[in-house]
Amino acid sequence: MNIKKELLIYFAIIVIVAIVQHPDFLTAPIDRVSKLPSSVVYGMGPFHPLGFGLIGYAVIGILRLIIAGTKKVFRRS
Repeated sequence: MNIKKELLIYFAIIVIVAIVQHPDFLTAPIDRVSKLPSSVVYGMGPFHPLGFGLIGYAVIGILRLIIAGTKKVFRRS
């Protein structure tokens, strides 16, 4: 496992989720980032992007494991 590749995937997930959840992030990113310290989302506060990114990373990780396992099964046949 290449740690740089995994970190790139994790941060890409954070950016994609941020843009999907907050479309104004593309038009006014400074306003969105300046509101981050006063965030009260699910009790995570300003760390909620990291938490949601971790959830997304876990879901994608499970999908990657399923795909790798399926490939392994069909390669053995």
